[in-house]
Amino acid sequence: MRRTGIGPSHSAGPLGRRRHGAADQALRPSIGISQRTIYYKPVKVAPKVDPQFAEPIKKTIEEKPSYGYRTVAWLLGFNKNTACRIF
Repeated sequence: MRRTGIGPSHSAGPLGRRRHGAADQALRPSIGISQRTIYYKPVKVAPKVDPQFAEPIKKTIEEKPSYGYRTVAWLLGFNKNTACRIF
Protein backbone atom coordinates (compact mmCIF):
# COMPACT_ATOMS: atom_id res chain seq x y z
CA MET A 1 0.00 0.00 0.00
CA ARG A 2 1.38 3.37 -0.99
CA ARG A 3 0.99 6.49 1.14
CA THR A 4 -0.23 9.59 -0.57
CA GLY A 5 1.31 12.99 0.07
CA ILE A 6 4.85 11.72 0.67
CA GLY A 7 7.33 12.31 -2.06
CA PRO A 8 8.67 15.18 -4.13
CA SER A 9 5.42 17.11 -4.00
CA HIS A 10 5.30 16.98 -0.18
CA SER A 11 5.94 20.36 1.49
CA ALA A 12 8.20 19.06 4.29
CA GLY A 13 11.76 20.27 4.50
CA PRO A 14 14.91 18.11 4.55
CA LEU A 15 14.27 16.82 8.07
CA GLY A 16 10.55 16.31 7.68
CA ARG A 17 9.64 19.66 9.19
CA ARG A 18 7.01 21.75 7.51
CA ARG A 19 8.16 25.09 6.19
CA HIS A 20 6.34 28.12 7.52
CA GLY A 21 6.71 31.78 6.77
CA ALA A 22 7.95 31.72 3.20
CA ALA A 23 7.81 35.51 3.16
CA ASP A 24 10.09 35.64 6.22
CA GLN A 25 12.51 33.22 4.61
CA ALA A 26 12.70 35.36 1.49
CA LEU A 27 13.17 38.61 3.43
CA ARG A 28 15.71 37.49 6.06
CA PRO A 29 18.70 36.93 3.75
CA SER A 30 18.29 40.35 2.16
CA ILE A 31 18.34 42.01 5.59
CA GLY A 32 21.08 39.73 6.90
CA ILE A 33 19.45 38.42 10.09
CA SER A 34 18.69 34.89 11.24
CA GLN A 35 15.32 33.34 11.96
CA ARG A 36 16.26 32.96 15.62
CA THR A 37 16.62 36.73 15.89
CA ILE A 38 13.13 37.33 14.55
CA TYR A 39 11.43 34.85 16.87
CA TYR A 40 13.57 35.56 19.98
CA LYS A 41 11.67 35.76 23.25
CA PRO A 42 13.63 36.65 26.39
CA VAL A 43 13.38 33.96 29.04
CA LYS A 44 14.75 35.66 32.11
CA VAL A 45 14.27 39.14 33.57
CA ALA A 46 17.33 41.03 34.72
CA PRO A 47 17.80 40.76 38.51
CA LYS A 48 16.77 43.77 40.55
CA VAL A 49 19.51 45.31 42.65
CA ASP A 50 18.74 46.85 46.02
CA PRO A 51 20.54 50.22 46.39
CA GLN A 52 21.40 49.55 50.06
CA PHE A 53 23.60 46.67 48.89
CA ALA A 54 24.82 48.18 45.62
CA GLU A 55 26.40 51.34 47.03
CA PRO A 56 28.84 49.74 49.53
CA ILE A 57 29.76 47.00 47.06
CA LYS A 58 30.52 49.50 44.28
CA LYS A 59 32.50 51.66 46.70
CA THR A 60 34.62 48.69 47.78
CA ILE A 61 35.20 47.69 44.14
CA GLU A 62 36.43 51.21 43.32
CA GLU A 63 38.78 51.26 46.33
CA LYS A 64 40.20 47.77 45.76
CA PRO A 65 39.70 46.72 42.12
CA SER A 66 41.82 43.59 42.61
CA TYR A 67 39.27 42.07 45.00
CA GLY A 68 36.83 39.58 43.57
CA TYR A 69 33.13 39.37 44.32
CA ARG A 70 33.64 36.71 47.02
CA THR A 71 36.18 38.82 48.90
CA VAL A 72 33.99 41.93 48.67
CA ALA A 73 30.99 39.97 49.95
CA TRP A 74 33.01 38.55 52.84
CA LEU A 75 34.41 41.96 53.83
CA LEU A 76 30.96 43.56 53.85
CA GLY A 77 29.15 40.58 55.35
CA PHE A 78 26.86 40.14 52.33
CA ASN A 79 25.87 37.02 50.46
CA LYS A 80 28.29 36.27 47.60
CA ASN A 81 25.39 35.96 45.13
CA THR A 82 24.33 39.52 45.94
CA ALA A 83 27.85 40.78 45.32
CA CYS A 84 28.10 38.80 42.10
CA ARG A 85 24.93 40.39 40.69
CA ILE A 86 26.39 43.85 41.17
CA PHE A 87 29.92 43.02 39.99
